[in-house]
Amino acid sequence: MNRFFPGGWNGRYGLDQLSIAMAALSCFLSLFLPRYHRNGFFTLVSLFCAALLLLALWRTLSRDTSRRWAENEKFLRYWNPIQQKIACGWNRLRDRDHRYFRCPGCGQTLRVPKGRGTVRITCPRCRQEIIRKT
Repeated sequence: MNRFFPGGWNGRYGLDQLSIAMAALSCFLSLFLPRYHRNGFFTLVSLFCAALLLLALWRTLSRDTSRRWAENEKFLRYWNPIQQKIACGWNRLRDRDHRYFRCPGCGQTLRVPKGRGTVRITCPRCRQEIIRKT
């Protein structure tokens, strides 16, 4: 193995969030692809999955760490807000004790205890009052 991969991981970029996302997307598409078996579409998506997986492997073994770091930063700039919205939505679903409302004036998210009937909510940011049923 040392003949084909001298130095091991020395100087290699390694795994990052973009490589993991590319490999996960490739595996996800490969697992659910056989359900939609059409002649040209199946072949095209199979090639796309293989190319995506090879690209993830190439990024992992790359020695140009500064360029891979910049690519990962650009990916995270788009991915982190999406991930944050998913996490907030998931937390709202798990929170059974509160209702969430959005202030019509400033857009601030307001959290109110459930089961209080009709309440008057004052936004702490813009002081606008809204009446909602919890």
